[in-house]
Amino acid sequence: MDQVVEGLEAFKVLSSRTQDMANKYSSHLDNIESEYQRKLNKIEERLSSSLSNISAEQAASLKRLEVMYSDK
Repeated sequence: MDQVVEGLEAFKVLSSRTQDMANKYSSHLDNIESEYQRKLNKIEERLSSSLSNISAEQAASLKRLEVMYSDK
């Protein structure tokens, strides 16, 4: 009977440690996910800004072309 009790107590300790490790790694993975999401958001912002600049440049170029060819 003592061996059963000892086995159950060892199982409780092991279970508790396993849960602690799972929580630690889950938290670590959440931190990694948050970091990559922030980096992805920054990249998206830069791309959006670059595309806006390109669109503005294209619009200005088209306007210049319109002016050039409307005079002829």
